[in-house]
Amino acid sequence: MAIMFGSYDSFRTMIKHNVSDSDNNRLLGVGGQVLAATLAGGCEATLLPFERIQVLLQHKKYQNELKNTLHSIQVLKKSGIKEFYRGLSPVLIRNGMSNSIFFTLRTPIKDSLPQPKTPTGHVINDFISGAVLGAMISTVMYPINVLKTCMQSRIGGKFVGIQQTFWTVFKERNYSWRKMFRGVHINYTRSLISWGILNSMYELLKKYLSSGN
Repeated sequence: MAIMFGSYDSFRTMIKHNVSDSDNNRLLGVGGQVLAATLAGGCEATLLPFERIQVLLQHKKYQNELKNTLHSIQVLKKSGIKEFYRGLSPVLIRNGMSNSIFFTLRTPIKDSLPQPKTPTGHVINDFISGAVLGAMISTVMYPINVLKTCMQSRIGGKFVGIQQTFWTVFKERNYSWRKMFRGVHINYTRSLISWGILNSMYELLKKYLSSGN
């Protein structure tokens, strides 16, 4: 999350300082937000190996084969560096789309809430806007996470693309979209809380740092 917020602000600043006045309004509007958010999502994807190892350690197939994180790294190294980035395509899609939705909608959602009159009210509104967006994004992106987990639940062998993985998983779930969202309630409950906290803390830290204290 630190990479997401930090790189987004860096890319927004970079866009602001490198566009002409005629393009300024367009690139600093929604288009600029989407571009910066997508680039930030790409930066987040550099941490994919950690997700990859987490999926393997949680998978029942490898409960007796992989001892811990260090052992998992040693096993994956045998198949080359590319093995650490299995499932990269759904991660890039998820990160880019999630970040774009989050950064373009969080301010409008906050502005639609009753205007706060105290600092605590601003924190509460930041929490609400982050929580609503987090729950929505995690729900919309849930099938992509399902595909990512499926792609990452193997070591070695052919690298299967996201389209083929989708049809394999969709068939396994009896071509039911409802089953593609199995377990989503746990995911959006977690996101509701975590994204609310993250968004409110981000705004607090940004105000604190910008004040020069």
